[in-house]
Amino acid sequence: MTAKVAHLKEKLAKLATEQQRLQELEKEMLASPDQQISLTDPDSRSMATSGRGSGIVGYNVQSPWIRNII
Repeated sequence: MTAKVAHLKEKLAKLATEQQRLQELEKEMLASPDQQISLTDPDSRSMATSGRGSGIVGYNVQSPWIRNII
């Protein structure tokens, strides 16, 4: 019984840590200009597609950093 209680307390501690991490990500997301962040590539954005309610994560070729290259 004691091992089970210890395991559950450990699990609760991990969940509390994850909840804190997610709250920090939410603050970062809400502070960004377009209210979205990408954890894998900061330059990518969620873009709508022609499918109903669907989208992809990609790049807009008219982004300001592309215009500076051309």
